[in-house]
Amino acid sequence: MGIEPEHEAVNAALAMRKTDQTPQPHFEQGFGEYLPLPDSGVDLIVCHTVIEHVNDVEAVVREMARVLSPIGAIHLDAPNYRFPYEPHLGIFTIPALGKAFVKFTALLQGRWSQRNFVNHLKFVTPGTLQRQFRKYGLQWHNRAIDKLQAAASGNADIQKYRMIAKLLNALQRLGIASLIVSTISVLGLYPSVLYTLRKRTNA
Repeated sequence: MGIEPEHEAVNAALAMRKTDQTPQPHFEQGFGEYLPLPDSGVDLIVCHTVIEHVNDVEAVVREMARVLSPIGAIHLDAPNYRFPYEPHLGIFTIPALGKAFVKFTALLQGRWSQRNFVNHLKFVTPGTLQRQFRKYGLQWHNRAIDKLQAAASGNADIQKYRMIAKLLNALQRLGIASLIVSTISVLGLYPSVLYTLRKRTNA
């Protein structure tokens, strides 16, 4: 099932699905803050570049935790607003300094006409998300750290990590790549948040 707040987008998704596909995907108009699904009834939730666009991040995390089955998993991917880059506008900036500063840097980088796009964005970070995961009984695996480690070893072939990979490979030759990766991980200074989430077990 796909949940989409815009009626037009739901109709487009229904029109694009393959007629010979079995089972047929189902799409409903709705919001992540109020999922029309039973408790513990979903085995897989994909939240891909969505969480930064919702009205209430905490409510969406709470709802995902509510409907996730005991054996289920959540894939969550979004921009990391600890990183000095805003991917929707394609500008280098410091989101932690607020939306007015982001708009100012949009002006400096020729994106002034697109500045108001940031109005609805939620500047999610590893810290803010992990606090919500913990609050609603979710355990997480931070796959962004896996990507950093793969980049340091020369095994990452992912567009947004290629520049970082080149830098880490150079640092690897100096023997300090592991230290840099650890520092980046602690500070949360990587391009995207990428988590696999499961319900916390008592074991």
